[in-house]
Amino acid sequence: MWKDEELISLFLKETPLIDVRSPSEFRDGSIPYSINLPILDDAERVAVGTCYKQRGEEEAIKLGHQLVAGDVKKRKIDQWIEYLKKYPEAEIFCFRGGLRSQISCQWIRERGVTKRPIRGGYKRLRNFFLSWLTDAPIPEMIRIGGLTGTGKTNILQKLPNHIDLELLANHRGSAFGPRGIQPSQITFENHIALELMKLRQQSIIVEDESATIGKAIIPKRFFSTMRSSGLIILEVTNEERLENIFNDYVKHQRI
Repeated sequence: MWKDEELISLFLKETPLIDVRSPSEFRDGSIPYSINLPILDDAERVAVGTCYKQRGEEEAIKLGHQLVAGDVKKRKIDQWIEYLKKYPEAEIFCFRGGLRSQISCQWIRERGVTKRPIRGGYKRLRNFFLSWLTDAPIPEMIRIGGLTGTGKTNILQKLPNHIDLELLANHRGSAFGPRGIQPSQITFENHIALELMKLRQQSIIVEDESATIGKAIIPKRFFSTMRSSGLIILEVTNEERLENIFNDYVKHQRI
């Protein structure tokens, strides 16, 4: 799965993506470079899903068209078209590449823009990223360690081939906590996998971390490789540490 050249090309090109799943699905796990422009909101999705279970696909589709009609339908299509005008190369997906993305693309085509859903949808994309964490070769790593205020993050960001796990977790480290709302675990994992894909066949530099960064859990295989890698310890004077802490977390406030 991790060798899927179609998806590798898609993400190396940083292709913009339109995720037409519901907002709650997007919050639970998003794909890199994606924006959520749903065809159904959460309540509508529940209603259509219940109808599907109780009365079958045909009635569920009919209900969906009733819920998304008139001005509501026009607003949704306008959003998609506006985004596609800005990013003509953007691709569209729902959960499995099924009805939601197919209907979205049909409505877009009726406005003169030809788009087809990503085959396999979110499920395929998620499995692709999971395979980079579970099956793909993990390159050699080098850890940068040291006390808070030694400037680990600043040095890390100046180095090539680095993965900034705290940035991906939207967190400032154990001493200062989250910058705001942290991503879901799935979203965090997807972004780590993306960085692995980008840096394949290269040594990777990371900051030394514990197994969790706030609520985000570093994937087990990645963490095991990281913890067994070489470690460089940064040492500075207490005065330098205090200055770094003031500059990073008070004066410039990484939030």
